[in-house]
Amino acid sequence: ALHDSVEEELHKLVNQGVLEPTQASEWATPIVVSLKSNGKIRICGDYKATLNKAIQNDLHPIPPISQLLTKLNQGKYFAKLDLAQAYQQLHVDDKSALAQTIITHKGAFKAKRLQFGISSAPAIFQRFIEGLLSGLDNVIPYFDDILVKAETTNELITTLRQVFTRFRNAGITLQSEKCSLISTSVDFLGFVVSSDGIRPNPDKVKSIQEAPEPSNKEQLQAFLGLLNFYHCFLPNKANVAEPLHRLLDKNVKWQWNESHKLAFSNSKNLLSSNAVLAHYNPSCHLILTCDASPYGIGCVLSQIQGGNEVPIVFYSRTMSQSERRYAQVDREALS
Repeated sequence: ALHDSVEEELHKLVNQGVLEPTQASEWATPIVVSLKSNGKIRICGDYKATLNKAIQNDLHPIPPISQLLTKLNQGKYFAKLDLAQAYQQLHVDDKSALAQTIITHKGAFKAKRLQFGISSAPAIFQRFIEGLLSGLDNVIPYFDDILVKAETTNELITTLRQVFTRFRNAGITLQSEKCSLISTSVDFLGFVVSSDGIRPNPDKVKSIQEAPEPSNKEQLQAFLGLLNFYHCFLPNKANVAEPLHRLLDKNVKWQWNESHKLAFSNSKNLLSSNAVLAHYNPSCHLILTCDASPYGIGCVLSQIQGGNEVPIVFYSRTMSQSERRYAQVDREALS
């Protein structure tokens, strides 16, 4: 069903100089085709079966999203930039191009740009984009997503000009249809960012709240993984979802009962698209409030901003079997 789409994508990548037909290579990797949200396809090499076993991983650290979100204070106007084809804008030498050779029904193609599926590609690209935009304090890069913040529109325009100049000099291109310039609110990494604070993406909240009851451990684990993406918005999540976590224990057989149904419903109700976390302000004092129950520990990190105490982040987790045997005073100390 994807035969024609694959041929069209191969033709486009050859014309762009990303791929080049080759007759011989010591490496040959089969392709995997993934569908994008816009209906188009992405051709990736299944490098986990070939090249990834031989290459050395790049040790550049990938910043946690939670760390990036702490840099948004004092932002009143925002711009979001999306890089076209991400990794495939980075050129590689001929030896690396041959090593990245893919095999298709149209023959073999060496990849002259960094490819999706290479295990070290994320770290390589993150190091590149951080270096390219270094010194611009109001610019927050995360792979091919770039967020620019400013207190005024003039400041935002000035910073954008600096970013565009660096992109032009480096030969980096953007996807204009995915870029947002001069806005008071933008979607960034699954969150809605504005001067008021950080909110969960309404579409993702809807997906969680409309999720059907799971019928096995794998489906329950997938639901909890989706819920945990927004753990910073979920006060007391560990206690509310306790029956669900216990159902995932290694030696527990699947048996969905009323307590699990109630915990599942209550867990979904924890998250609301109206939930908001204030931006961290390094000039304000931090307030850490902790608590413990027989099943879990939790805390909220807050600040006094504008005369009100506002939450910066929530955190909770279930306790291990040994931790549950602690005296209450020790549970409080643990939290």
